[in-house]
Amino acid sequence: MNYGYFIETGIPGDDIENIKKFLSKLRPMHIILMRGNFSNKRELASLISKINKFYINDLKLNRPVFSIDQEGGNVIRISDIDYLPSNYCLGFINRADISRMAGLITGSELRSIGILWNHAPVLDLLESPKNPVILERSFGKNSKKVSKLGKSYINGLQSAGVAATAKHFPGHGGVIEDSHLTMPVDNRNINEIKTSMMPFVSAINSGVKSIMLSHVLYSSIDDVPASLSKRINDILRRDLNFTGVSVTDSIDMKALSSNFSIREIAMRSNADIIESVDPETSIELMDFIKFKDINRDSYKRIINLVPDHYIKMPDKGMSFISYMCVKKFRGKYLSKDIETDIIFMPNISRTLVETGRIDYKNVISMLKKRIKRINIFDYENYNGSARQVIIIGRNLHIKNYELKDLTFKKRSFYISTGINCDINNVPGGTGYISCFSTKPESVYLAILRAFGLI
Repeated sequence: MNYGYFIETGIPGDDIENIKKFLSKLRPMHIILMRGNFSNKRELASLISKINKFYINDLKLNRPVFSIDQEGGNVIRISDIDYLPSNYCLGFINRADISRMAGLITGSELRSIGILWNHAPVLDLLESPKNPVILERSFGKNSKKVSKLGKSYINGLQSAGVAATAKHFPGHGGVIEDSHLTMPVDNRNINEIKTSMMPFVSAINSGVKSIMLSHVLYSSIDDVPASLSKRINDILRRDLNFTGVSVTDSIDMKALSSNFSIREIAMRSNADIIESVDPETSIELMDFIKFKDINRDSYKRIINLVPDHYIKMPDKGMSFISYMCVKKFRGKYLSKDIETDIIFMPNISRTLVETGRIDYKNVISMLKKRIKRINIFDYENYNGSARQVIIIGRNLHIKNYELKDLTFKKRSFYISTGINCDINNVPGGTGYISCFSTKPESVYLAILRAFGLI
């Protein structure tokens, strides 16, 4: 048996010869792609093509399944394809047909490159605005809404021929610790955890192809995290009748790597596939998986991971979703005829998983076609004197930047690219807009909204 079926691994950098050496040694059948492996869509498509040829011609193996974390919003790996502003944006719109459309567009984009497995959507409930991992990755806090929208997104993604991953089972929303940095402990009772499971139950009943197990420890269920818990695996398989592929979150995360050895992880995990983004960890992991008693049912589930049929991408893109998500919560519109300073705050990530960055040049290029009298600044270098100010940022509650001096005696707007956590950190006289995304198109539309142009 090729034990490479039971690992999902990252690859070393972007040099194809180094990648081939690594793949020759490990022979993995699931490869997760990260930003360090490519710079743009074109490079990525070329890399996938070269690896596929290497597998067929040199390794005499079937093509591997390529996966990625392309959730949308602030968690994206490919920035030059059409991507979703964020799940929270879909929750704000709250329409099943639009969520399905978002999944279909995402799946069509990924399949065109050669990626057949997307680690999305997040089905965790946003149970606390202080949760460092979830925030705008969630559809919201209401379990029925999250179930409805998650199911629709999954349907769209898999209709495009890309396997969806419902994550992070049985729910990461009940803790505020970041599992990338430590092991979160969820002390809720079993009934509360069952509420968090509702979107996953809906996804299972709708035929989701895979489910990702969290690295959270649920003290009312077991004394190890879900990714290693036999009890939680039994809930998933026996109680919920899930027949798809189970996969761990990456075992390189501190929740596991700081508390368990690679051997313990390999032997204790009940997941069909163990994910390791770090190539060196994957090599060590394989040494132990070879001695593990592999469940034949796992192999059967894995080879049926990718959906058989797919439909073509719709003509409509994500632009209309970005447009529907721009929400003005307070403030009077600015005048486009008055000189305006636009200030980009430092990007303050809540968690290591976030990769969204505002493409300044793209935003400015679009903006100057509509508004002439604007000046662009970074927060650290601001020395403007215009009578109007627009400040663009997110997560101000993580690091308390002072905005009063920037907005003093000026007409002003703050544009949040995350959820509405920042509103209490913004001076009362300053207008407030949320666009729920660092996507350039979303930021551009939010600026137009500040001027009353949309």
